[in-house]
Amino acid sequence: VIECSQSSINTNGSVSICLGEDATLNASGASNYVWDNGAGSGASVVVSPSVNTTYIVTGIDASGCQAQGQVSLVVNSLPIVTTAADFSICYGSTAGLSAIGASSYSWDNNGGTGSSISVSPTSTTTYTVTGTDINGCSGTDMITVTVSPLPTVSITPSTIDTLCVNGADPITLSGTPSGGTFT
Repeated sequence: VIECSQSSINTNGSVSICLGEDATLNASGASNYVWDNGAGSGASVVVSPSVNTTYIVTGIDASGCQAQGQVSLVVNSLPIVTTAADFSICYGSTAGLSAIGASSYSWDNNGGTGSSISVSPTSTTTYTVTGTDINGCSGTDMITVTVSPLPTVSITPSTIDTLCVNGADPITLSGTPSGGTFT
């Protein structure tokens, strides 16, 4: 007669992950392990649940005695990070970008950190912001700042010596790009 004295298996108890991440479940105190919820077998298994799940592990020692343990897995949702709609600025101007939906923010393209930043791109640039919440989960959004060139204005003739009232020498003012408003 084999007397079993083991009452439980040691586990990593409670695990918190972000949606879409893998979690490693660990157990010790036996020779063989079988996990429920399709997690498989072994002292260490990797799972990727999309909802909070409790995993029960059954440990079997060399004598054939069984004991159980459990791991509670919390799946945290990802923050929904949003920015304003894409917009245009003139070359040489500064644009203010902002994001909401998380606790901390990091911008690519040398944008820096913070929920609001100022940028002065010299060409059309798409900025991606990564927002991280209090659980360490991250979400992203993008905003494109289109940089419009400054208009070129020219006067023909380029130098004027004399301008006669009601004279025959016309002065032509032109500007590019066409369709703009010139004052």
